[in-house]
Amino acid sequence: MTEPGLTVFTSTYNRKSLLKRAYDALLIQTCRDFIWLIVDDGSTDGTNEMVQQWTEENKEFQIVYLWKENRGFYSTYMTAIKYCSTELIVGVDSDDWMPQDGVETILKFWKEKGSTAYGGIIGLDYAADGSMIGDLLPELEHINLIGLLTGRYKLHNGDRTHVVRTELYREALKQPFFQSGKCFEPHMLYLEISRKYDFLVLNHCLKTVEYQEGGLTATTGQRYVSNPDNFLEMRKYYITLPDTSLAFKFRTAVHFTAEAFLAHRSGEIFCSGFGCYAILAYIPGLLLNFCLRFRFDSPKK
Repeated sequence: MTEPGLTVFTSTYNRKSLLKRAYDALLIQTCRDFIWLIVDDGSTDGTNEMVQQWTEENKEFQIVYLWKENRGFYSTYMTAIKYCSTELIVGVDSDDWMPQDGVETILKFWKEKGSTAYGGIIGLDYAADGSMIGDLLPELEHINLIGLLTGRYKLHNGDRTHVVRTELYREALKQPFFQSGKCFEPHMLYLEISRKYDFLVLNHCLKTVEYQEGGLTATTGQRYVSNPDNFLEMRKYYITLPDTSLAFKFRTAVHFTAEAFLAHRSGEIFCSGFGCYAILAYIPGLLLNFCLRFRFDSPKK
């Protein structure tokens, strides 16, 4: 049973030097109706001692700190969603921070427009220099995130913040695809939820991001070549999404083919559910594979 309010979920691993910035931003929130849930994926840099000090000295909001053995991002999400007790949850990575009115904006907006008819809220991310990342969201009350991915709304790519109903996260994680945790990407959970629910549109900064080398939001092209298995599984998931265009299916097949070569799993190209798209995408995918290897100097030999 969830209770009203918001959980700000932060996954961290040896990010002690960055985590204080997120903490300082939460200290000055104009609304304190939130819980800060920190899931530490096995840090060894003294993060636990620092958070313990914050817990003892801070009387402004509740901090829940959970340390576990290092098992990756999927494991931190599983832990966070298991322990989250509030109606809503928003992810704020250890290298990100919320604007001063972030919590107040989310809760006020949800109180006015939220209901069980929606999966949550989608808002904007800003860079540290104050510039917006990507485009403004459509001037609609709600949108479907599958449509956002597939180009239905004619927007450029850009990171955005998702505030999600906790119970829907739990339902999504029960799906067989997510059970193994293999090649987990958080945005696939949002897409799974979007099979049934739209997200309310909030054209307001909900999070400032500062990308770190080696982080989850590191250069996409480099991640293609350093960990192609993640993207390979992600494309398999994309092809199962409903109501997608022929162009999206073809583009997905091209990327799948390129990633299969990068992962030395080319034998899967014609037996992974892509049908005729696998044939049409073979040459373009092979060319994309070569381009990625040349540009990013893949470590795989």
